[in-house]
Amino acid sequence: MKKIYFVLILVMVTGLNLFSQAMVVEVTPMIDNTMFKDTDVSNGLGEFIFAGTTNKDVKKRALVKFDLNEAVPEGVTIDSVSLTLVPFKVKPDSTEVAVHRITTEWGEGTSKASDGDGKGAPATNGDATWSFAKFNTDPWIKKGGDFDLESSTSNTVSEGTDAIFRSIRLTLDVNFWLQNPSNNFGWILIGDESKTATSVKFGSRDHDNHETWPTLKLYYTGTTSINERNHIKSDLLVYQGSDLYNIYILNGGETETSKVEIFTIAGTRIFYNQVELLSGENSLFTGIQKPGIYIYRISHNGNPISGKLLITDR
Repeated sequence: MKKIYFVLILVMVTGLNLFSQAMVVEVTPMIDNTMFKDTDVSNGLGEFIFAGTTNKDVKKRALVKFDLNEAVPEGVTIDSVSLTLVPFKVKPDSTEVAVHRITTEWGEGTSKASDGDGKGAPATNGDATWSFAKFNTDPWIKKGGDFDLESSTSNTVSEGTDAIFRSIRLTLDVNFWLQNPSNNFGWILIGDESKTATSVKFGSRDHDNHETWPTLKLYYTGTTSINERNHIKSDLLVYQGSDLYNIYILNGGETETSKVEIFTIAGTRIFYNQVELLSGENSLFTGIQKPGIYIYRISHNGNPISGKLLITDR
């Protein structure tokens, strides 16, 4: 399910002569599930997903994946995201939940638990379990799920309040998936597993009330420069190099001395240089030290060309 909102029109961004139309896309999961430690139990079609540890020391981890292929236009860079889940029950009144990027394809079968879903149900073909990414054919490399050890974000979850997760890394996850759709395996939600009675019960995509489904909001702007609005086609392509510090500028035209500037999304200039852009691929050391979304401006062939630049640490 997808909803698109047109939010506002910005005439100029921090003196860069960039015209922007900001939009929000709301996406609900294509699949979600819960794994139960050391058992072939799952809950593919259950109304709830769980993260944390029960009072009987049973660890549960929730999995959720969103289809981004048709959520935003091709080539768009997402400025920020927010992941919202609705908690039905939290033990104790509040607890910490972390979100990690999954690195292996997993599945949702037809298992459906009863009695509030808390005990799960026998896994069916394709279900994610503690041992299997897809039961009973594709095991996880590591039991409990394959995911980035560094969390993308975390937050304190309290009963009666929507759990909202935001961070730069969460945004980078989404942009990484948009650029590499075959690597989109979603997130795993891990509660406090250092002690018992920390389980959180969230609404799933199979709950009767769709207002309680997990929701991913994607915020982006259709940024163009003045000359792009006048339909002057750029013969330059700008993208990240092999690490944080380098970018590549692919020049599809003739060799030209050009002024290259890079700004933060807030408009602070962090790089400036006059460079000779040879025909073909040019490597440029920028000194960028943090992942994020940046804006570049290149004066080339007498025209200022602007756009967004996504820098990741992976």
